[in-house]
Amino acid sequence: MTQFFVWLTDGTLLTVAADRCRHDRRIMSFERRSGTACATHWREVSALRWEDVQRVERIEHA
Repeated sequence: MTQFFVWLTDGTLLTVAADRCRHDRRIMSFERRSGTACATHWREVSALRWEDVQRVERIEHA
């Protein structure tokens, strides 16, 4: 399982369980994988405004 620690600019620490993190100019989104190996689909589990995020760290669990 993969988790992301997200530090916000107001000092809040969030933990988000997601398989990947993507971002564009304004939004950082966290997504989970669903489906079979042949047809992987992604669904968004959380989205944050880019200006609210100070730091993101990916944590892998075995």
